[in-house]
Amino acid sequence: MYRNKKLLEYANGKACQNCWKQDGTTVAAHSNLLEHGKGRGLKAHDCFVAYLCHECHADYDTGSLQQSRFNTAMTRTRRIAIDAGLIDNQTVADVYFGKYSKVVER
Repeated sequence: MYRNKKLLEYANGKACQNCWKQDGTTVAAHSNLLEHGKGRGLKAHDCFVAYLCHECHADYDTGSLQQSRFNTAMTRTRRIAIDAGLIDNQTVADVYFGKYSKVVER
């Protein structure tokens, strides 16, 4: 599992990358797709998150927010994280294609 505490914490104070609300409830919402590492009792890898407000996060987890909207928010989040030096595209590719062998903490 790829874990990146700094990437998750960086969501604090950011605008929701879906609705742009900036109400102090934004968190790093993990993807619900198996291809991103989601499993029974497991969150997806930390590189597959979107910074979402409480309302959009709840909508995603209940299926009210379309996957395509989440994917767009995840892409925007990744750009923020890359610009902040928290992650890079090679790391995301390595995690996606299974080119890692242990929990990675950044």
